[in-house]
Amino acid sequence: MSVEQPITAAQSQAALRWLGRIQQQPAQAEGAAFKRWLLESPAHRQAYAEAQALWRLSEAPAARLAAEEHQGLQTYLEAMRRPERKRPWRGLAVAASLVLALGFAAGWQPQFWLQDLRADYTSGAQWISPRASGVCGCCAAPRSSR
Repeated sequence: MSVEQPITAAQSQAALRWLGRIQQQPAQAEGAAFKRWLLESPAHRQAYAEAQALWRLSEAPAARLAAEEHQGLQTYLEAMRRPERKRPWRGLAVAASLVLALGFAAGWQPQFWLQDLRADYTSGAQWISPRASGVCGCCAAPRSSR
């Protein structure tokens, strides 16, 4: 009757690495190295058997997770394939910005908008402060110098 050796963490990790390699259809040289590793110790065979059992137990949850994520991924991929929608307001916004920039460059003064909107008539002349013009602010008569 043989006593089973305990499996170390390093042996478990090695068994999982070998399982991953074997699942990927290894070359013959790698397959021979795996057989040598497997025959080195009964603990290696036991660790590999546990890794295979873990692999089999994880197949069903992994398949379920893949199925759940498949729909979300497909929705995302379809959104990426769709052509970008045209946004008609984008051209309007560019045009409005251009008009504002040209208006400011030409001397347009937005602080007088409300005055211009309430007026029956507006002239092209800019507003000049009564103090600076030498005209009385209340009646537009020339100021007398004192």
